Amino acid sequence: MNTIRTFACTALLASLAACGGNDRSASSASTPSTPSATTAPSSTLGRIVEENMAEARKKLATENLSLNGKVLINTGKDGDTAIFGKDDGTLPKAEISPKGDLLIEGKTVATTPEQRAMLLQYRQHVIAVAEGGMEIGVQGADLAAKALGEAAKGLFSGKSEEEITQSIEAEAAGIKAAAAKLCERLPPMMEAQQKLAASLPEFKPYATMTKDDIDDCMKNSEGDGKHAAGLRSEVREEVRNAVRESVREEVRQVVRNDGAQEPDAKPAH
Repeated sequence: MNTIRTFACTALLASLAACGGNDRSASSASTPSTPSATTAPSSTLGRIVEENMAEARKKLATENLSLNGKVLINTGKDGDTAIFGKDDGTLPKAEISPKGDLLIEGKTVATTPEQRAMLLQYRQHVIAVAEGGMEIGVQGADLAAKALGEAAKGLFSGKSEEEITQSIEAEAAGIKAAAAKLCERLPPMMEAQQKLAASLPEFKPYATMTKDDIDDCMKNSEGDGKHAAGLRSEVREEVRNAVRESVREEVRQVVRNDGAQEPDAKPAH
């Protein structure tokens, strides 16, 4: 389903943003907790996405964190994303190293021990949000594959389309709730961003997250009745499409089998 598949794509965007050139959000004065481990993906697609995300996590931990560009977080609403920051091409390239150095155009900005600690906290919070998005991406990819499998199995198990849809919706609701949790991280992130900007003038031009960003994320993740109805309709349509494709494939397989069993035609005399 399009909405579920978007989770994976957006999470990957979030991880690439934090790794290579798109960041923009801070965090609380306390060190953020590492996202809790989730159940291992059960589908081939989920495992492939998990492998890609594992590589992205390594980059997050070991590479410089860019302060130029935007951060995109899935909000659970029709695959929409909350966008934080501005893609201002006029600003010099700025990064935070794994050791807490602030680099502008490759040159290290002089900082006090306290400022370095704040830079490291900022970096850790951004990584925590990106990793949370990656977990959602893996879950979304796994659910997308499972949805197609459930639709195919439903043809032979006697499950109705409504039963299949309800099962998929229940799991999708859990993923949406996880996406909403990311929005809850944003107020303390902005607070830390503002503190860092007040302490370190060189960082200030890159601190562009606002309360409007947080409000938009919360609003989108909560959704409304109209959106919920639209999401249910989309899920049902995706199930129908999967069922139709499964039927077509079964018919094609029968035709192929019948053709393989037919004896070779004898030439006419």
